[in-house]
Amino acid sequence: MKKNNGIDSTNGYLKDGLNFILDSAEKARNDKIKEIEEKGYNDGIEVGIINTIFALYSANVNDEDIIQITREVWKIEENEIEDILVEVKQKFILRKLRRYLKLQGNDENSIRKFFDKNKVIIKIKQKPEYLRLKDDPERLVKLL
Repeated sequence: MKKNNGIDSTNGYLKDGLNFILDSAEKARNDKIKEIEEKGYNDGIEVGIINTIFALYSANVNDEDIIQITREVWKIEENEIEDILVEVKQKFILRKLRRYLKLQGNDENSIRKFFDKNKVIIKIKQKPEYLRLKDDPERLVKLL
């Protein structure tokens, strides 16, 4: 009978150990899923903020109104909105410039060469006055 008791206690230890491993694995899996869900949620909010600012800027809403509307809708700090707005303005003018060059008959390779040769991205980031030319890509091309 003692042999049977030893086997039972060994089986009990193995069962407890296996349950511990399974519970730990399930907790780790659930934690990872939660982390992924939170990242997806935060990424979605970030995209929403950027799209809001981009839409308002595209519609020629003035900067102060963009900041105010975005702050009210998304409940984020003004300095964060200002940083995003500057990035949006830069991307917007780069898109407009790319579209202008394409509609002038340039292929993607020529446009890429123009951007590289003239250091367009660097100049747009370093010279804020270029951002005011968002509606005049022809003049921007001449300045670059």
